[in-house]
Amino acid sequence: MSLTLLEDVTPAKWLGSVDVLAGRVDRLFPKPFDRYTEIQHPELEGSAPVDVLSRIADLLPGDAQHDEVVYFAVWEGWGDVRYRDDNAAAASLSRIRRRMPMWVGRAEQSIEPAPLQIPKRGYYLLRGSIDDATASHGKHSFQGSSMWWPQDRSWFVTTEVDALATYVGTSHDIQRTLLSIPSSSAVAGDDPWLVAGV
Repeated sequence: MSLTLLEDVTPAKWLGSVDVLAGRVDRLFPKPFDRYTEIQHPELEGSAPVDVLSRIADLLPGDAQHDEVVYFAVWEGWGDVRYRDDNAAAASLSRIRRRMPMWVGRAEQSIEPAPLQIPKRGYYLLRGSIDDATASHGKHSFQGSSMWWPQDRSWFVTTEVDALATYVGTSHDIQRTLLSIPSSSAVAGDDPWLVAGV
């Protein structure tokens, strides 16, 4: 199955409860999970390395795993995200650079927002399979998905754009297998997530 960009974001409506500014691991997830696993990648902010993504995908469960529908959300703010109109992005970036600070309110930007909006973040939504977990969404450099989950919502993987770790919400049994990944550890829902620069 190849990745398909979706205009209908209905499969991602459950993400509305994600609160990236809360600072807690469990608030990076749209629902509570039995267990949370942190996989650190301190050299990469906002994206796990391909080998880590591959390992996570290999260890996650699924019936007929490679045919099961998996949804991927990609943050709209990456500089070379392949789903944004380059002309609009370049024009907006030029205007933004003339006004400091770098990040301004969405009302001042001319970039068409991504179809999927949750508090504090916008994303492009794609449909694919677990085999697409290592796909790059950058035009010129590797950029992994920000969030991904199966249609049955039995697990959830998230790499917040300011994080130096990827977090996986699963059951207890699945967490045991994920802990075989180097730099992984079990974390509590109320633990702080690993923020770059802190």
